[in-house]
Amino acid sequence: MTLPKLIVIGGSAGAIPTVLEIARGLPPNFSVPICVVIHFHPNARSVLPMLLESTSGIPAKHPQTQEFLMPRHIYVAPPDRHMVIHKNRILLHRGPHENRCRPAIDPLFRTAAAAFGPSVVAVLLSGYLDDGTAGLLAIKKEGGTVIIQDPADTPFNDMPRHALSHVYPDYLLPHKDIAGTLHNLTLGPVAPRRQLNVLPNDPISEDLVTGSPPPVEDPDAPPQDKNICALCQKSQIVTLRGRAGGAQDTLDSALWSALRALDEKISLHRQLMQRAEELHQTLAVRKYNKIIETTELHMQLIRQILEQYPMVPRPMDELSEKPVPDRPFRT
Repeated sequence: MTLPKLIVIGGSAGAIPTVLEIARGLPPNFSVPICVVIHFHPNARSVLPMLLESTSGIPAKHPQTQEFLMPRHIYVAPPDRHMVIHKNRILLHRGPHENRCRPAIDPLFRTAAAAFGPSVVAVLLSGYLDDGTAGLLAIKKEGGTVIIQDPADTPFNDMPRHALSHVYPDYLLPHKDIAGTLHNLTLGPVAPRRQLNVLPNDPISEDLVTGSPPPVEDPDAPPQDKNICALCQKSQIVTLRGRAGGAQDTLDSALWSALRALDEKISLHRQLMQRAEELHQTLAVRKYNKIIETTELHMQLIRQILEQYPMVPRPMDELSEKPVPDRPFRT
């Protein structure tokens, strides 16, 4: 029975509205620090901390490396930096990509498990591919609490579905119930532990869920060996689908990156179109709607390529043969 001392949240495509809703649903006196990783383009300018703070009233920021975790703060990983936990500090590092991403969710989850053990609560939200699964396994191994957003409640359900095929969460929730559950967990005992469920036909090695605390070093210094992760001094961690190397992996990564970028473009132009509708700017509405339609067509073409690409299967192609466990998750 351990009260949470740290909450870590990870998401990708479609996760930002849920992160904002979680922050908005927390009470003003919510004191547990929260660390958030959302997949951003490396050259993007993230305004997520500003949105979180204006939505919730809780101070939010991109942290500096070696910054202490403070109660009643939200820390958002900046673009092109992994955010990891070492003891009670936040470290930022431009280490190798994990699961094709930087920042990635697994480094945050994995190091939070090592630093806080059963006192950490992890939340995995909407997104493509499978980042976050290995980190959730590490948290479960250390006795922490796992919350996964219900795949049926997500705009992009690859990440939660993949996690559910490997991890039995403490809570499987729609987005509207996550904030309340986090608040309740800070008021009473953490829910009883559940046994891990690692599928035998898709094993995740011990290397995926373990790792030494990251060294304290210059966050801008490049790794000494391009194949060694500067975060944990081990070979770069990838999941089973990430082991298709060489040109195939490069192409797969480029296609999925393009899909994420197009999805972000659609989200932006939908906001612009909504604003134009409020101002009765008919021409602008038509312009933004045309951009959205064209971008959706481009996304459809990329998805067709991924479906036909024989070397690296789409995430849902594998998952379709492994249904989500039929178990009485708490809701």
